[in-house]
This record gives sequence, structure tokens and C-alpha cells, in this order.
Amino acid sequence: MKRNLATLMALAMLAAIALTVPAMAEAPAYNPDAVIYIYSTDDPTHLDPSLATDGQSTVVTGLLFNSLVGYNRDGSIFPDVAESWTVSEDGLTYAFKIRDGIKFHDGTACDAYAVEWNWNRVIPWNATPEMSYSTILFGNVAAFEATDASTFVVTLKSKDSTFLTLQGSSSLAAALLSPTAYEADPEGVDRNPVGTGPYKFVELKAGQYVRVERYDEYHRGVPTNGGVIIRIIPESSTAVSELMTGGLDYVGSLAADQVDLLRSAQGIEVITTPSQNLSILSFADYEKNPLFSDLRVRQAIREALDLEAINKALYGDAMVTAISPIPPGMQSGVRDDYVNYPYDPDHAKALLAEAGYPDGITAKLLTYNVVKGYNPAGEQLAVQIQAELAKAGINIEIQILPWGEFVEVMYKDPVEGYDLILHGWGADYFDTSNIIFLWSEAEAGGGTNNSGYINEEFEAIFKAAKESSDYNEAGDLYAQAAQKIQTDLPSIITGHGVQYTGYSPKLVNGGDLLNSVAGSHTWQLQKAD
Repeated sequence: MKRNLATLMALAMLAAIALTVPAMAEAPAYNPDAVIYIYSTDDPTHLDPSLATDGQSTVVTGLLFNSLVGYNRDGSIFPDVAESWTVSEDGLTYAFKIRDGIKFHDGTACDAYAVEWNWNRVIPWNATPEMSYSTILFGNVAAFEATDASTFVVTLKSKDSTFLTLQGSSSLAAALLSPTAYEADPEGVDRNPVGTGPYKFVELKAGQYVRVERYDEYHRGVPTNGGVIIRIIPESSTAVSELMTGGLDYVGSLAADQVDLLRSAQGIEVITTPSQNLSILSFADYEKNPLFSDLRVRQAIREALDLEAINKALYGDAMVTAISPIPPGMQSGVRDDYVNYPYDPDHAKALLAEAGYPDGITAKLLTYNVVKGYNPAGEQLAVQIQAELAKAGINIEIQILPWGEFVEVMYKDPVEGYDLILHGWGADYFDTSNIIFLWSEAEAGGGTNNSGYINEEFEAIFKAAKESSDYNEAGDLYAQAAQKIQTDLPSIITGHGVQYTGYSPKLVNGGDLLNSVAGSHTWQLQKAD
């Protein structure tokens, strides 16, 4: 089962929110020692970032650690521990110049040798099975070496446009941990972590809170607040109440009804941020299904769905109707050259008749019973789709499963008992490749490619995009791959969920800094008394 890195990174981002925007001269005064109060639904599972896989852990590790590069608010990368880098002509060798003078919280130098030590620990051939992100982040690495204290050289197995992006995962295995702290107590660092980040770990009170304090020697500047307390609050409704009464400074991932409540509350601001997710209606193993192997039938279903009306009715402004599989907050997500099949129920009926189904069709749809970021309406989306398709003579029989059972059935190969599947995805890391791969041949047959889509042209485009060392060229290629999905129609993208965050007006620069799609930013968040 996938672990949703994009969700983890989003949680880490919400725990760390103020990277690039300085205070304006005319802004209200703030207290540089003020504590920022946020929340998590449970205690962190791990504070050693190499072991972190869940949002409850990364909401903490994102405050404590850095990596070679970091994420700007728009998702682009910036030099972090590495102040610069060069890439060889063949795109296989990266030479990183490590920033001088960085210290871990225990005083250990964070130089190229410390980077090498960290990589030796988490590289796939040395990693333990619990280091779940080792292969994702370092699987394409062939070799690496600190050639001196300021130079770290990495050689890849193949050209990979995602390499630098992956190295920004500073709340996970790409984070740099103090070698001194680890060697003194290898097991203890999982509960007493030592990084280079803007905050130092202070304490964890199980079931109550995690506390971190400002690190005054932070290499990117002194944090503009005194620290962060992450309160453990299992219920999001309780967290919203705490925000309204001053017990929390901001709350992310709000449900639609919570948004309405907060918007009507005095003194609470609500902002929206595009998420890196998508809701998907796939034709399950369609090439093996006589009903959907004909493109005309798949196109008929697409043209019978008024996705804009469905999304508006179910979500209000909490869902963006898709123009492509790529979420709008990611590279190539917003372009004016995508072509989609239009909403045209009359033409849908004509297509069905042309395909040999003048009286319509009957199909079985599998879905889940929980609210997701890419579908805040849960099973109601399937019900709405059922109603819309019925108008065009398409009868849908819905099977709703509990989430755990749904996931188990979804990944079974071969497909059994359903023709369509309503599912979704949140990007595992901030790179468009982690959206497009959903339709790759490697993911067919029990993987994330639920449609079973296999197309040589698509594979060639996708491969070229991943191997490109030119950001803009890769973006254009990903857009071509996305258009192939739109045209060949193995799946219908119903929309992209929107992230809602409510915050206290005491956060002087909260409106600017919480409106980020990526990155670790809380260290410059300013709070008034």
C-alpha cells in the first residue's frame, strides 16, 4: 500500500510555514519569543526522519531537519545545506558545494562528510526494512562520496529529472541527522532527534504535546518566534474549537463544514491552497473488459458527466474541476493547451448507440466510504456520478467498501467484481512524475495503474520526461503524457481537492506564509501578543 508522501510533506509544511517572506515595515509588531501552537492527531511514531512515514511524525521532523535542497512556497527548489551544485553534461553526476559553517544542534559540523555519513545510513544497500523511503529517494543513486569537507558528489544510474526534487524531503530520509548524536545512542535519536533545522527538540509528552524551541544559530537566519508546541488532539472538530478560542494558532486540512463555521467566526481567517491530489474514475483493466475496451463507450461516460456541476454541488469551492491529471499546484498543472472531451449527454447517447448499445449499458462501480482530501464527499461522489450517468442511459451499480477493504480489493490482480473504480491519489513527492506514473506499465497488474493502461507512446514520453535534466523540457513532456491520458481515456479525472487552513489574526504574516503548496516555513512566522 502506498504511503502518501505528498500528504506527509503537506503536514510537515503546515508545521513549518515562513520561509521566504520577510516582515513588512508597516506590519503590526510581533513578539520574537512567542510560541506557535499547532496540532497533530496523535503522537509521532518516529522522530528519526529515516524512519518517518506518517504525518504525525513529519509534522515534527519538518521543524528539526534540513536536507541538501529545500522547497520554496511554490514548490520550486532552493539551495539549503548545499549552497550550489553543478551537473555533468551527461546528467549523471551532481557535485554539491556544502554551505560553510552549518552546525547540528549538538555543535557537530554539518559538512560534506556528515552528508556522506547520512547517505551511507539510508542508501538502499545499507537501509533497514523500516526505512521505507530509502528506495524512493535514493533508488537511482549509483555512488556518492565526500571528496573534501565542502564537496559531495553523487553519481546516478540514469538521468533523472526528479533527483533534486526528491532531495528536498527534509522531513523524511533525505534529512540530515547528527552523526555524533546517532553514534552516541543509535536508538535514542528516535526520541531525542538532533538536526540542523530552525528548531531544537525539547520534549515529547505522550498524548499531550511535542515541544521544540528556537535554534538561534540556524544557518538561514534567526527564527522570528520562540518555538512551537504541537498539541495532540485526536478530533479535528476539537482542534477547530481550540482555534476559535485561542488554544491553537492555525489548523489545516479543514473539512467543508468546518470552513463555513470558521468563516462565520469572528477573528479567524481562512485561506485556500491547491493540493497535489486528484480524484480518479478508472475503467478497471479496460482492455480486458469488452464493455470498455471500445473508446467510444469510455468517451460516452466522460461526455455524460457534468463534472463542473457535480463538483460545485458536492464541494462548493473545495474542489477544482480537472483540466488534466496534473494538479494545478504542480509543474504543468495549469496550461491553456489541454484538450478535453466536453460535457455532451446527447452525443454520449449517440456514441453508445454507435458502439452497439442503443439501450445503454450497466456497469459495476467500486468505491470507498471515507472522506479523503481528493474527495471530501466520500461515497456521495459515486452516488452523484450514478445519477448523472443514468440520464444518458448508463446504469451504475455501486459497491461501497470500508477503506481498508477497499484498498485490499483495489490492488488485487486480476480485477474481480467491478468495471469501474472511484479512487484517488496524493503525490508522494513534489514532482509531476509522481502523478503521471499512475498510468505507467510498471504499475499495471496490482499496482496503482488500476485501468491497466499500457501504451508505448505514453511510456516513451514519460521516460524522456523523467530523464530530462531541463526543468521546462520535462514539464512539456509531462504535459504531453497528461494529454495522452486525456485522449486515450483509461481514466476520468474528476477533480483536485483544495487545502483549507484557518488561522488566528495574531499570526501577523499568516495570510502570506500559510498560502504555500510546499516547503517547510514556520520559522519566520510572526505572532503578535
